[in-house]
Amino acid sequence: MDGPEKEPRRLNRRDALRFGVRAASLVAVTGTIGLGIQRDNRPDSVPGAVPESIRDQILTPNELRANHITINPTQDVQLYLRRSALGQFEAFKDAREGRIREVVITLVDSESLSWNAIQSVPEEPRLAWQSRHLHPSEEPEDYWESKVKSAQQLKNFWQFSLQSSREDLEKLASGVAENQYRGQLAQAQHFLDDPAVGDKTSWEDSKKFLLIRLGKVLDGTAKKDLEEAIAKSTDGLNAQMERFDVLGNRVKAIEFELGSGEGMGEYIKVDAQTVKARAEGEAQNTDFLKRSGSILSGHPELFEKVYIYVCVGGSQEPNPSDSFIDPGRYVEADAFAADPQKTKEKGDYRFGVPNTAGTVTRHELFHITQEGFGSSEFDADTGGFESIVSAWQQFQQTGDTKGYSLVFVTKKGVTFTKKPQFGSFL
Repeated sequence: MDGPEKEPRRLNRRDALRFGVRAASLVAVTGTIGLGIQRDNRPDSVPGAVPESIRDQILTPNELRANHITINPTQDVQLYLRRSALGQFEAFKDAREGRIREVVITLVDSESLSWNAIQSVPEEPRLAWQSRHLHPSEEPEDYWESKVKSAQQLKNFWQFSLQSSREDLEKLASGVAENQYRGQLAQAQHFLDDPAVGDKTSWEDSKKFLLIRLGKVLDGTAKKDLEEAIAKSTDGLNAQMERFDVLGNRVKAIEFELGSGEGMGEYIKVDAQTVKARAEGEAQNTDFLKRSGSILSGHPELFEKVYIYVCVGGSQEPNPSDSFIDPGRYVEADAFAADPQKTKEKGDYRFGVPNTAGTVTRHELFHITQEGFGSSEFDADTGGFESIVSAWQQFQQTGDTKGYSLVFVTKKGVTFTKKPQFGSFL
């Protein structure tokens, strides 16, 4: 879906949650060791599933505790942090310096966050999440009306995606895509050779990314990506047709919503003063906020903690192909493409894809900045993207991968991910 054979499609993340592709980098590792993850829980050790070449860079359980970081894995997926992560994310600095009590990252065995999915996580993050979400049976009538409208929008999206992918596949087969990228490369080279152009950084980056995309056309990767996109769009369209049936029956609709999610990641900061104000019913409180305050007021162990939720089930399971993700995979959201300034002012999402487990984790962590907690979706997207640009440039120029500080291990074990252009293992 990220192939070079076409201009990137601009998607709206909220309208494409199941597109299978959100805003961090990851080093996903996989192989075969049987059922479950082999874990070494000694406080000063790193599990054997982590690649030997980076094991000395991974934070041990003792180091995580010292930095007030907790990671809750699923049965099939574990997340480890390289030490470089401590300097990349303000949330970890705030926890270490006492501005918050703890950062709790919880992996969720699902493709999207939902009431059913959240039942499998530990009590603290489960309570924090439930305090922010109504049970489907409590939702008002206009909520269900919006669901019908959303289903229609998604149906339209999948129809457009399917048609677009088919057209792009034809363009690829006819050679139009190759000629397009060669033309763009020639333009980039023209400006690189032009002595009147001062700062050539952007053209150097463009040339780099265009060469990658052209390479995908020439080696057949682009064709494979499009074929997968067509299959995914077909499944998505069929699913939306079925959903219209479900939404017509309220009992079935509630049952469906219990297992249906609203996103692939989430950030929650539990602030003691806010909880107290909501529980006491201060002015401008809604019934929902009073309910949220009432739930949390009885659990002071959640106060002043940041909870990060990341879906790693199904199509969201970390994949080695998403290792060393490059900025060229980021695609602007519809609203940003139409009016960047308005999107920034509203704080809406800047990018539609990618939505890997790693980019989701990075996006949620970037909701915490030096300015404080709860930065907008736009700023979190931008922070995640800029950190990927930095990691990618460092990697390309020096071979140093420390900018890619999130290490996901799946139940299959370990597959080392080869570095492009350097020919050595991670």
